[in-house]
Amino acid sequence: MRWLILIFAFLFGAFPTGYIVVWVLKRINIQTVGSGNIGSTNVGRVAGKGPALLTQAVDVVKGFLPTLLAILYNRAHPAPYFVEITALLTILGHDFTPYLLFRGGKGVNTTFGAFLSLFPIAGIIAFVSHLLVRKTLRIVSVASMIAGFVFCASATLIYGWSTATLALTIAFGILLFQHRANLVRLAKNQEPREAPKK
Repeated sequence: MRWLILIFAFLFGAFPTGYIVVWVLKRINIQTVGSGNIGSTNVGRVAGKGPALLTQAVDVVKGFLPTLLAILYNRAHPAPYFVEITALLTILGHDFTPYLLFRGGKGVNTTFGAFLSLFPIAGIIAFVSHLLVRKTLRIVSVASMIAGFVFCASATLIYGWSTATLALTIAFGILLFQHRANLVRLAKNQEPREAPKK
């Protein structure tokens, strides 16, 4: 059963939400337009706010459900690192989905969902920080990376250091790796800003 949950976590996390949403609504391969990313930000650019919110919600659930399932199973059948590995597999599935030749998203929403089930208070703090930074700077990548750092820091402060917070830190490292192109553009002051809302 444990191996089935791990396989499910990866394959469920790999579900290419943004790709499917844009293809169904627009008959466009989202990997060929905008940033080429299948995440909710690029979905918003290509298909609008509604499809972006749908993509965001599903991507959060992709991380949340398998990790919650692992938590519940682990209570009855304890095994070290099982929950942590499950959470990370949902993220790796999203970032490197086999359904799209291992080209996926950046994992922000799936990371949030996976560790929200472990650190709900820290997750809420991270979500609020994302909203504040995004509204202030209007740069989604910066808001995402800062929110990831806030998630790690607040989870450690509130819940203490553990293998779970270590896994969250690893997930944050993966998130930074997936944003490497954004970091280069930020260093060159070329990262695009969102238009201010009217």
